[in-house]
Amino acid sequence: MSDWTINSAALRSFRVAKMLDQTQLARAAKVSVRTIRLLEASDRGVSASTVERLAGVLERKPTDIATFKASPRRGKSLPPPPARAAGERIRMSDLVAIGESEPNETLVVDGETITKVTPLQYQHCYTAFLARDGELYWIEGAITDERGLPPNEAALLGAVSGECGRFEVTCPVGRGGHTLVVTAHTRSGALTVAMQKARRQSSVRMLVRLVAFRDLAQGAGLTCFARERPAPWTLVVERMIDVPPRAGSGTKKTR
Repeated sequence: MSDWTINSAALRSFRVAKMLDQTQLARAAKVSVRTIRLLEASDRGVSASTVERLAGVLERKPTDIATFKASPRRGKSLPPPPARAAGERIRMSDLVAIGESEPNETLVVDGETITKVTPLQYQHCYTAFLARDGELYWIEGAITDERGLPPNEAALLGAVSGECGRFEVTCPVGRGGHTLVVTAHTRSGALTVAMQKARRQSSVRMLVRLVAFRDLAQGAGLTCFARERPAPWTLVVERMIDVPPRAGSGTKKTR
């Protein structure tokens, strides 16, 4: 007998909230698509390892998607895993709620007021990237990973493979240690090197522009850190912003 029983409605709800289809969830959790379909169709018993993998992909606690019950066949069963500590990644809707309690921050760059990328703003980009094509934002966080771009992805940006790249920027949200993970691409070798050097800093600021692509071929797009499938849009780094971090909110100026 399994120690865990999946809550089918919760599993389906959290998958949709993460903007994953059943195939994507199955691939990321290393289970079959048929398993996901069965688990979302009705409450079923599953192994602890399956629950942990599914919860990890959905960025939830195991007890959010399943119920733990000790097996009568065993003398002792392990309790459910402990709740995740504050600071670990959580689903987007939770981040949006946390971010909405924070003051809105803007920067004035060359006389233009620029909005900071918050979880809600990032969700807006996902929802209507074509409608927001060309919009400017600024982000602040730590650069935590980087990858080069293959020739086909570099060409989408009008760049050269070996000069451009994609960077993972981990942006703090609220005061509980939570983070929003943003992917930012570079088009030039100079900006790529500047971003690499900035990895030494605990927090950096950059001006980014939303760039969207229309009429892409099947499977085409840009690879991002938070998505398995290539995306038809991204945030492209326009410039680094040399403004010392400081507490507070409101409008700030830079050149």
